[in-house]
Amino acid sequence: MGANMNILFIHSEKINMNDIIWALCKLEMNVEVYNKAAKIQEYNDEDMEALEAYMKQRNYDAAITYDFNMNVAEVCRNLQTKYISWIFDSPDTSLYTDIAKSEYNYIFVMDKMQYERMKKQGLVHVFYLPLAANVDRTSGLIITEEDETAYNHDISFVGSLYQENGYNEKFHMFTPESKDRIARIIQEIALHWGKGYECFDRLDDREVDGLFEELNIYISSDLNIDRKYMLELYLLSRKITEIDRICLLNALAIDHEVTLYTKSDTSALENVKVRGGINYDEVMPKIFYLSKINLNITLRSIETGVPLRVFDIMSVGGFVMSNYQEELEELFVPDKEIVLFKDIPELLDKVDYYLSHEEERIRIAMNGYKKVREQYDIQHAVSKILKIVNEA
Repeated sequence: MGANMNILFIHSEKINMNDIIWALCKLEMNVEVYNKAAKIQEYNDEDMEALEAYMKQRNYDAAITYDFNMNVAEVCRNLQTKYISWIFDSPDTSLYTDIAKSEYNYIFVMDKMQYERMKKQGLVHVFYLPLAANVDRTSGLIITEEDETAYNHDISFVGSLYQENGYNEKFHMFTPESKDRIARIIQEIALHWGKGYECFDRLDDREVDGLFEELNIYISSDLNIDRKYMLELYLLSRKITEIDRICLLNALAIDHEVTLYTKSDTSALENVKVRGGINYDEVMPKIFYLSKINLNITLRSIETGVPLRVFDIMSVGGFVMSNYQEELEELFVPDKEIVLFKDIPELLDKVDYYLSHEEERIRIAMNGYKKVREQYDIQHAVSKILKIVNEA
């Protein structure tokens, strides 16, 4: 494989993103977009038969998707065609299936801890690669006077509050002892970030089987996944994220104007200006550009990695204030390209400081933009992917 590769891009049902296609076109690859969206995280014979028939009519060097798609992997193994997946969810539990171990898969993971987990799973071709933004697209942003009125916020956050989580779903089934034990773990971790505040490897191995039985939790036989890890992912990661986001927004809204864009239930919020969900490609970049401070509050299942949201904000020259993540400190220079906090008191201090130091805030935002444009642009990343796949 080399220049002018023939590549089939396949959309997944729940992921509507086109930046990989953009990058492939810019790199002058022969890219075609499959005319159906494939189901994700479940096998579907009809999907597989249709895709296989489609791919047999043409000569593709590779197929590519966002996240890992088991149906696409099966078809590519049958056809002995390379299958590239760039994982921007952490974890993507489909990677814990047998088909993920196919030699035709080339899997790119955005979180170093997930990368280590995947290597232990025995995946043949797995690589670590941070996510990236489409700087070409976001740099073409047009801001109108109406936009300036609508989206000029002191502090904004775009995202879910994650009230739909395993802990809330199973809360009525906990025994008093389990309820106390899980509540203590959540209290130890929530609203703190950094070494020692991870939500994995918290439960005692002896507790795991009892909780599975008590809560009537079932793991699909297709998944070769550690039971304790899966239980903590289900019970802890989203619940702690829910607490993080609600408490952090409420704490900021006591003394500041805070605007939230979400489709979630916001009844637990006080003094926060709530707006609905927004268009990813058109409206969201305007919010990032016009907000003085853009918050990133990372989903706790992302262990060390950098969420796509950070790159999205920086790609339009937005100022990012984020909870601490190990890889944020590796990819960006704190207080030069991004501002990090490890708890709410530090967040409040830094918000006060940067709202009253505009020049410094703008300088940091511009430095972040330059770093993303030069090192974490989608075209660079996809070029790197193709080079690795070509040489593997």
